[in-house]
Amino acid sequence: MKVLCLVIASDNTPHYRGFLEQWRRYAHSTPEVDTFFLFARPDQEAQVEVEGDSVYIRCEETLENLKIKTQSAFAYFTQGGRGDHSAAYDFILRTNLSSFVVFPQLLQACSTFPRSQFCSAFVGDYYGPFPSGAAYILTPDVAAQAAALFPQFTGKHWADDVVLGQILQHLKISIQPAPRLSGYPYPSNTDLLEWKDSSHYHIRFCSPDREKDVELFTQCVDLFYR
Repeated sequence: MKVLCLVIASDNTPHYRGFLEQWRRYAHSTPEVDTFFLFARPDQEAQVEVEGDSVYIRCEETLENLKIKTQSAFAYFTQGGRGDHSAAYDFILRTNLSSFVVFPQLLQACSTFPRSQFCSAFVGDYYGPFPSGAAYILTPDVAAQAAALFPQFTGKHWADDVVLGQILQHLKISIQPAPRLSGYPYPSNTDLLEWKDSSHYHIRFCSPDREKDVELFTQCVDLFYR
């Protein structure tokens, strides 16, 4: 089994740079997972350019342009942009820098999922159910369909995950709910050890103190990947 991990990324704030540094400590630790970081670069010629594990999308760095980042990456990796690698993945995880992912648990979860017409995520509810953009899993066929449909739905809401929810409703694909752990309120060392023994693959760090979030993210990397 092979999983493509696409991480919405930016290096324009200290805490994003901190998250990125910690992500890269484990991003390539698991052979079954290929990880790429999605950055905005408005002045490039091509829509998508890949340099190492960085994928640059031709757009400005804004929240609204997360839709462009997501659509462009989905199209690139599912519709032939990667050449011989375009059909190499069984699942696609779209996540972000402030989400810590436990790859062994992720692979275990994916081993139980259908291989087509599938989505799993923590489910939000806004204009109907939507997969939280912090971390959702799609089969590549759904990612390819979403890439093609994003332009038709992009004016309906600014948030990329809400728009994806509308696309999934259009495709009549339900979202399999996935639990996640929260890094806020701040966990104790005991909490961290309990997390390590759990089957959860996603820990979301999103508190008022972003420096503290990076600190806890670092502790998780030390604990899960040392």
